[in-house]
Amino acid sequence: MWKNKHLNFFLFMVSLTSGIALSATALAATTVSISPHTSPVSPGDTFNIEITVDPEVPIAGMQFNLIFNGSIVRVNSVTEGDLFKQTGANTFFNPGSINNAAGSVTNVYGCIMGKRNVSTPGTFAIIGVTASKSNAAPGTYPLELTNVKISDTRGNAVPIIVKNGTIIMQTTASSKTPAPSPTKAPSPIPSKKRIPGFKGVYAIAIFFGIAYLLMRRQKTGCII
Repeated sequence: MWKNKHLNFFLFMVSLTSGIALSATALAATTVSISPHTSPVSPGDTFNIEITVDPEVPIAGMQFNLIFNGSIVRVNSVTEGDLFKQTGANTFFNPGSINNAAGSVTNVYGCIMGKRNVSTPGTFAIIGVTASKSNAAPGTYPLELTNVKISDTRGNAVPIIVKNGTIIMQTTASSKTPAPSPTKAPSPIPSKKRIPGFKGVYAIAIFFGIAYLLMRRQKTGCII
């Protein structure tokens, strides 16, 4: 009877200790997130999504895969962020393999070269994405991180929490205001040629009259 009581107490303490240890492990988990968590985009938009890390313990390496809808978005590039470069350390980064037909980016990994580590938040990878123009039906589409692993300086895996993201494809309607039609300039009115008036005709008549009389005077010797 006494032995059974002590055995039950011992099992209770082991269970309680295990529970506390598991809770502490959960609280000490490093968080891996897709940022922004939600990305509203329009067909044809080009934008970036970031894989961010908030370390709970010092870390030195990471890997992940990304799953997405290849008919809605296209991944253009994967580049290294600043996570492992914060202390000025040399790093190694593999951008992985992009397969837009399958909707995946696989085997992205990187690490610090040497014995350094980081314990402050940063961006591990930056992914350049373009939204489809032809198949971009409005809706919400998931971005999922898989095979995520983070290691410490000894190469041991650390506990993690993964927060995935979504892409919200907006309507294809354009909100641009049409440009106003150009205003046609009025045609210039041609100027009218002035026709000599009565005064002009009278002066011309007098001129010819005087010329006639002078010619006659020269012929006849008459004085007017």
